[in-house]
Amino acid sequence: MDFEHESPEDGGTASHLVSGAMAGMAEHVAMYPVDTIKTRMQVFSTAPSSERPLGVLGMARAIVRHEGVLRLLHGAPVVALGAAPAHALYFAVYERAKRAYSAAAPAGSIWETVSFSAAGATATMAADAIMTPAETIKQRLQVKGSRYASILHCAGDVLRSEGLRAFFRSYPTTLMMNVPTAGVHFAVYEYTSRFLVPVFESPLPGQLCAGAFAGAVAAAVTTPLDVAKTRLQTQGAGGDVSVRYTGLVQTLKAVVSESGLRGLSLGLVPRVLFFAPAGAIAWATYETMKRLTRHWSDAI
Repeated sequence: MDFEHESPEDGGTASHLVSGAMAGMAEHVAMYPVDTIKTRMQVFSTAPSSERPLGVLGMARAIVRHEGVLRLLHGAPVVALGAAPAHALYFAVYERAKRAYSAAAPAGSIWETVSFSAAGATATMAADAIMTPAETIKQRLQVKGSRYASILHCAGDVLRSEGLRAFFRSYPTTLMMNVPTAGVHFAVYEYTSRFLVPVFESPLPGQLCAGAFAGAVAAAVTTPLDVAKTRLQTQGAGGDVSVRYTGLVQTLKAVVSESGLRGLSLGLVPRVLFFAPAGAIAWATYETMKRLTRHWSDAI
């Protein structure tokens, strides 16, 4: 198999940091309204069935009708601020880890694919230490009835009432979700891009398709863990303190008790709708920026 279309390591760490930051901001800001809908669907499952909007479009219409279209973007600045440094670190660590892990793996072998997966898992452990507090604030701003007027209001109130630990309460669950998600995502992207990129005259369409496919597959298989993470991060934000979630297993049991096994797939459609185009946007932005900054020296 011919892999000559793959470039050698373009640029250095500085290039990877800047390209990753741009990719993170582009991905999260562009897809933020869909993420708001996903969060609402996962949190709304605790409401009486007669009060729940039906489906993705039903939830979107309900938000716009009762709270205004700008509510779909409430909290977007915090995710942009968190996504830039987190994704800069994410892609920079991934490039370093991929280079190290795949050094001894034959090109095109299963072991090379495994090395891509391991590199993605390594990268997400570093990036999530930055993104988890930002995600906690973002999701508390997204839920219906949120008592927070701004990012600073939310951050200050959570710090005073729940302590610093509240910002990282979902970090173990986030890692349990994002490590396998990243492992699947990077392996699928690296593998499929090798076939798709040469099909087109320029690399961009192939990167868009590979990124979308990788995002969709990774998102679908980890939706139950995302439901648990969202419940842990948003508990009490809408004023309901009757249910307390303490950990991954307890939260999953509570979800099944409340909504049955179907509850574990809450938000599946908007999650896939988010991660498919998000993957396309992120990879296309990253690869394009990396080509533009390939001349930057690896001084970092």
